[in-house]
Order: sequence, then C-alpha cells, then structure tokens
Amino acid sequence: MLIQSPLEPGTIDSSPIYSNRIATLNNPSARSRTSSPRTRYWRLPWVGLLIIATFLSVSLYAQTSYQKGLAVHTKTELRQIMNDPTVNYYDVAKAGHAYYEKVDLSVKGTGHKQFQRWLNANEYKYYPSGDRHNVDPYFALNQYKSFIHGQGTAKVLSTNDWKDLGPYSITYLTQAKNPGIGRIEDMYISPTDSSILYISSRSGGFWRSTDHGNTWEGTTDALFSSGVNTFTVSPTNSQNILINSRNASNGYSNGIYASNDGGKTWTPTPFNPQNLNFMGPGNDFTVMEVAYHPRVPNLVFVATSEGVFKSYDNLNTWTVSQPNQSFKEIAFHPTNDSMVYLYNSRQSSNQANVIYRSFDQGSTYHTTNLIQGNNNDRFVELSTSPQCPDCVWFASGKGVWVSKDKGLNFDKLSAAPEGLCEGFAVNDADTSNMLFGYVELYNSTNGGRTFTKVSGNNNSNYIHADLRNIKSVNGRFYAVTDGFLAKSKDGGVSWKRLTETGIGIRENYKLTVSQANHYFTLTGSQDNGSSMFKDNRWFRVYGSDGMESVMHPLNEEWFIISYQSGGRMLTKEGGRKWTLVTPQGSNFGDWEAPLKLDPNNDMTVYDFREEVWKSTNFGEDFVKLAKPFSNRILEAAIAHNNSKIMVVSGYDAIAKSTDGGVSFTDIKGSL
Repeated sequence: MLIQSPLEPGTIDSSPIYSNRIATLNNPSARSRTSSPRTRYWRLPWVGLLIIATFLSVSLYAQTSYQKGLAVHTKTELRQIMNDPTVNYYDVAKAGHAYYEKVDLSVKGTGHKQFQRWLNANEYKYYPSGDRHNVDPYFALNQYKSFIHGQGTAKVLSTNDWKDLGPYSITYLTQAKNPGIGRIEDMYISPTDSSILYISSRSGGFWRSTDHGNTWEGTTDALFSSGVNTFTVSPTNSQNILINSRNASNGYSNGIYASNDGGKTWTPTPFNPQNLNFMGPGNDFTVMEVAYHPRVPNLVFVATSEGVFKSYDNLNTWTVSQPNQSFKEIAFHPTNDSMVYLYNSRQSSNQANVIYRSFDQGSTYHTTNLIQGNNNDRFVELSTSPQCPDCVWFASGKGVWVSKDKGLNFDKLSAAPEGLCEGFAVNDADTSNMLFGYVELYNSTNGGRTFTKVSGNNNSNYIHADLRNIKSVNGRFYAVTDGFLAKSKDGGVSWKRLTETGIGIRENYKLTVSQANHYFTLTGSQDNGSSMFKDNRWFRVYGSDGMESVMHPLNEEWFIISYQSGGRMLTKEGGRKWTLVTPQGSNFGDWEAPLKLDPNNDMTVYDFREEVWKSTNFGEDFVKLAKPFSNRILEAAIAHNNSKIMVVSGYDAIAKSTDGGVSFTDIKGSL
C-alpha cells in the first residue's frame, strides 16, 4: 500500500517569516492505513556508542490466539471493545485492522487516527498475553505513596534549573484548521460571574481564570497524575471544586480531589480507588463524570465504571447504586430536585437503548422504554433545559431524540449529522437551538429536526477539530475541543476562542533541538501538528499529528517535519514553502516512524519504515536500502562515531547494520 500525498506541495505563504509569522499548512485529509495488527511494545532510553544495541528498545510481538469470530462493523462497535477491558488487546487490534481495511480513510471522522493512537499507547501495558486484567494500573501510585511515606512529608523538587518554554500562545492563526493550544476535556463558567472560568485537560490538569479568560493559572502539577477529565463546581459557591485526577494514557482514576479556594490548592477526598477497594491487578477503575446537584447543597454524583456513587457530604461518605455497571452521563431535572437521569455505557443488546431515571435523588433507578433506532450505539450524550423542564434530549451517532414525559418515551427528531457523538447540548434559554459535534460542529435552530455544519476554517467559526464537550450557560454555548475553549453568543454560528494564550497543555510526541542554536526547537504534538520555537516565540509550521523532525545544523531554513505513520515534509525556506518528500513507493511506517540525520554527514537523512531509506540530498529524494525484518521499524539509532553502524528494533526483532543500512544481522539472540 503506497503513501498518498495529503496536500499538493508548493507555496503556502510568501510573506516574510521571522519578524511576525510563519506559514501554516492545512491538516492532511488522508489518514494512514496500516495492514499490520501490531504497534510498539515498549521503548527504553538508550545511550552511548558501542552499547547502543543494549539500550535500544525492543518491541516484542505477542503471540496470542485471537477470539474466533470477533468482528466489528462500525466505529462505534470498535470504540466499545477498545473501552471494554474484558476484550483481549490483540483481539481488539485484529478486529480494528480488519474493519479499517474496508473503510475509505480519506474521509473525515473515520476514527482511524484515534484507533492508531490507542494501539500506540497500550500494547506495552498488556504484553505478552494481551490480557487487560493482568496489569495493576496503580502500581506506580502505590510506589509513589510508599516513597512519600518514607520521606515523612511530600516534597517538590526544585525547578530552579528548568524554564517552561510553552507553547502558551498561537502566534499565527491562518485559515488552516489545525492551530490549537491543546486538548481540553471539561469547562465551567460561573452563571453569576462570567469572569470566573475553569478548564481541565487530559494531560495538562486544571486551569483557572478570574479575568474572563485573559490570563490563566495551572494548579495541579504537584498531583501524582495531572490529567483531569471531569470536574464539578458547587452551585452555591464557585470556590468549591471537585476534580477527578487520572492517568492520561489509560484513564484510570487516582481519586477525586477537592479545593475550597477556587482551585488554587487541592486536598484528596476519601473517594479513591484504595478506599473503594478497586486497586490491584484486574482493576481499571475509571470516573467518567462527577457532578454536583444543581440545587441540593453538598449532594454529589460520580458516574464510574463500577456504578454510580452518591454523597450528601462532599464525598466524605457515599453510597453506591447499580454496582458493576459503567455510567458515563449524568443529567438533572431542571426543577424537580428528586429526579436524576443516567446513561449506562456497559449495557448489552437493547439495554443500550434506554436511560435510567431516579425519582428519589439517586437511591433507586428505573429504565425507560426503548429508544427506537439507537441500535445499541453507546456513545450517548444527554441534555436538559429549564425552558422545557420535563424534556430530556438523547443524542448518539444514530440520531437525536427528545422525551417530553421525563424520559419515559422518546421521539426521534433527526438522523445524526455525523456517525459519532462526542458533544451535544440544548440551549438553556431556547430549546429550538442545539449543537451536535464530533469532528465537526453542527447547530439546529428548529428543535433538532435538521442540523447545519457551523465549524469551519474562517477565523469567526474556527474552534479546532474533535469536539470534547459542549455546555450552555445563560443562552451562550461553550465548546471544548482538541485545541481550544470557545464561546458562542449566537447559537453556535460564530465563536470566540478563550484559550489562545495563557495555558500550557500541549501533548508532544517528539522534540528536536538545533545543533547550532540551542533556542531553535521543533516539536511534534498530538492533534496540534508541528511547531517551531525560535527567537523566544512559537510558530505553528504544519498540521495533523506532529512527529519526528530533523534540522540541518548549518542552515536553519532547512528542516524536515513528520506527521503520523511516516509522512514527511521538507522546507528549505524556514517553513514558507513545503514539499512532500515521503519516499516514493514506500509503505506506511510506524505511528511515530523514526527519521534520523546522519551524525557525520549534514546532507544524509535516513527514513525508517518497513525498509531503511536513504537520502544524500537532505530528503529531496530517497533510495531504498535493506528490510531488516518482516514488520515495521519502531526505533532506530546511528552510531555517532561511525555512520555505517546502525541498530533498529521491531515488534519481535532487533538488528544491526555495519554497512550503513545495506544489510542487517539479527542480534536479538546475543542480547
């Protein structure tokens, strides 16, 4: 299978570069396709020259038998088995690859990139069996607690020798769709004081602003895990906040923390996996949503993978309802304090097509009548509005429904504008207006009967692809995406981005520092492309998922950047013009396919895919060398004192070349 060009190479911007801005390219529309069901196993640090083979990581291929007959037919079904820890990792991999062999990956919203990220992040955890119940996700947490206990008090190491370089702002925002700061998961704005804003990030933690989003402060760096996927604010005091602290890579909760000073400081609540007895091998305790009751003081609900928990005292004590069930959505009746709505994402068959209702503040629950046409889609969003207190809206990748009898019966309003739903909200001041989103964002002004795409590349409606959440407060919509928090005053037609400056939540894959200028750096990040740090400013230089780059040590205008699965782009004008230089005739590489500059020749570049490719004119063209083993190359290194010596690792192999990549010898048995 051959690499397809994501863009036509050529001039993007002819303006001067370093004084103010650098050119920006559109996100590649083509998505990588892979036929191998394997990704990396692990990657360990390596150092030195002659010992390079010892410390180079090896990714071992797990020889496991797949579940016979396991197949998925939609991306929703694939997401379900990805999130189901009872399904073997390698069964998910095989089923996913089989599904995507039949999908046109040039179409947006296939979910293929998210699937590849999941594979990339998870194989090392479940090697060699693929059994996702054999791993203790809390091992590191327990070791950390043991260390702190031995120290007597927790200590934060001095950071005097480190300076945070960001990025904290977008210097040049073009009409391309990719500029963004980083992935935001949740948000809050005070309904009585719009100057108070809170956001949370998958990796970057909790951030607060008290001046309408003009400046921000991050406050969770000292927590064991800084990822925060959900938080809730007391309806009676915006200073009281509860956050779920979790591992960004696997989503497992490390407990809920509380703040009584508007998020400045945090203390752990008793609600944590250890007290709940959800630790140790086989446990994967996740918190999907934490929510204060909007009118009952101190009443908190927590939707988890082990049931829904209820507390009347800010999680000092609690009770659990519907144990061994996985809940992802909580909604409240706008006027009836006793009514609570839930959605259970672990249901099977037709049970996925109902919601749970409680008439006693969550002590007991009853399922509704079937929601016809949902067809077991479990990626569901619920919404309510004070303008129709007895109404409940239900949105999924199969459509949008409304109930006017407190959730007992539902009528379908329309088909879904996209095949998956990641965000949905009804305007709290006008029920004819609602938003639906996944990759793109759509609004309805006729009560959900039709939806119109409103996201786009123009500055007034750009909010970044991949919606994470939508909320309506006082007739305004707030959307969080993989790039920004944004606000709309006109029903979702136009948007103001509130986090263009001030927050540092970028998730970087790779970093390259110039050999000639320590303050010239290239980074590649998830969802927010490749960026350049130069002259104490950040410039976005390319889109998609940014990966590895190489920089010419004598000419700062020359560098090659990468996007997922080995796409390569060359500039010899500092980013003003780009040329696609992915080796012609090559297959896709690994998700983070290695790219290396010869340490002894400034013009020689090596591209590591299934084969080794070599360029002697800084990437303008490549010639194919050897194929070290049957699968893709995951890691590669070249000896600094002798460029003919290189070592590469794959899924279950490690090989060495002493002739510059012309031939390789298997060295796994000698390690």
